[in-house]
Amino acid sequence: MSSRKPAVGIAWYLPGDYDRARALMTDAGSLPDTFEQWLALAENAERAATASGNRIVRAILDPFEFPIWCRDNGVAPDGAGRARFASWVAAHEDTGYG
Repeated sequence: MSSRKPAVGIAWYLPGDYDRARALMTDAGSLPDTFEQWLALAENAERAATASGNRIVRAILDPFEFPIWCRDNGVAPDGAGRARFASWVAAHEDTGYG
């Protein structure tokens, strides 16, 4: 049995995808206005989670594929959907996803 901690997924945007991804979210107003603002918050969250001993997986949120994933998994493109997606990617990190 492995002593390796389960990975924690964080929804992650690539610089050129943020505006398009934000626009498709039903809770877009809860997201920072710019990629730079989002990145600063995300990096702080990632550092805090790592400092707590968690293994972090950056779940790249593609603005074209994420809505399809949401539809296929019966979730909305919102904070809960992003969290579920990030958890799904983290759970599949060792199975070759990505």
